[in-house]
Amino acid sequence: MLDDLFGAATTDPKATPSPELLARVLEDAEALQPQPELLPTRPRVAQAGLWQRLAQTLGGWRPMAGLATTAAVGLLIGFTLVQVVGAQDVTTLVAGDTSYYLAYLDEAYFNLTEGE
Repeated sequence: MLDDLFGAATTDPKATPSPELLARVLEDAEALQPQPELLPTRPRVAQAGLWQRLAQTLGGWRPMAGLATTAAVGLLIGFTLVQVVGAQDVTTLVAGDTSYYLAYLDEAYFNLTEGE
């Protein structure tokens, strides 16, 4: 029975769409098709940040870690020795005409709490 209905629909001239209708359907279908995106001709290169450029300039993160450690130790030594060794004592120790050994230094040079 279903085959008879399909057979009758294929032979009926009223069941075929008009060429104008098919043209409008195809035009609407083409308008709804997704358009391809225009890709850039050359990919963008990501710019390195300030810290990354600095690390590359100094040789990487390992040398930067060494520099940071050295700077921290230098600050620590600088702040702690200012209280123990005065400016006059440093010039006396560094003068070229004298030589001192650790045995000649006062106990205040070795004990940080007494120098205050």
